[in-house]
Amino acid sequence: AMISMLNSAALSTGNSLYRLDVRFQTREGGYRWVSCQGQAIRERSGYPLSIIGKIVDIQDQKSKEERLIEKSSTDAMTGALNREATEARIEKRLSDDQKGFLFLLDIDNFKEINDTRGHMIGDQILIDLVQLLKSEFRQNDVIGRLGGDEFMVFMNQTQDPQAAIQKASHILNRLAVEKAGAFSVSIGIASAPLDDAADKAMYQAKRQGKNSYFLRKPRPEDSSEKPA
Repeated sequence: AMISMLNSAALSTGNSLYRLDVRFQTREGGYRWVSCQGQAIRERSGYPLSIIGKIVDIQDQKSKEERLIEKSSTDAMTGALNREATEARIEKRLSDDQKGFLFLLDIDNFKEINDTRGHMIGDQILIDLVQLLKSEFRQNDVIGRLGGDEFMVFMNQTQDPQAAIQKASHILNRLAVEKAGAFSVSIGIASAPLDDAADKAMYQAKRQGKNSYFLRKPRPEDSSEKPA
């Protein structure tokens, strides 16, 4: 990218100022953003003699921008991605032809929990679930809150259904042990990008007794009926 910018500055016919933001690795092993600006110095004939410029440290500016982007993409309560960011990131993964599984998670009897135990308890359950999901899935997987008590995860770079099943089973086991039955979830799983199949799989998990998972591909005869 740097060489391309210098070549563009040299080959241009005007006196345009070229700028490129680059992230460099420091001697300590970390990274810092800098802005590189360059302009060609020319003979009267227009032939470039040299390129002069400057490098400006913009790490603080970039950090602020990244925090603002993260804040606008994140559900304020749970720290998961919000619906818009979730859908955008999954769409980007799929456009890059990444294979994976979509998990749709719904907290069982969440309205009853809010009504009988209070919204503060309900909110904490949402937070606890996201923390568990973040510890279960990889950093490059997508974890988002679609709204209410419904969450979606895209576990990418795998085509092994057994890996998805093992992940769902482990999540249910951890909830049973670590939360002592305080709440449970139903999990629908489908091979991405079949998100409608994940939706139907989640409702099938509820039909078979909640606190369970179900993996499937969509079928034309599937009913659209959705249990509570």
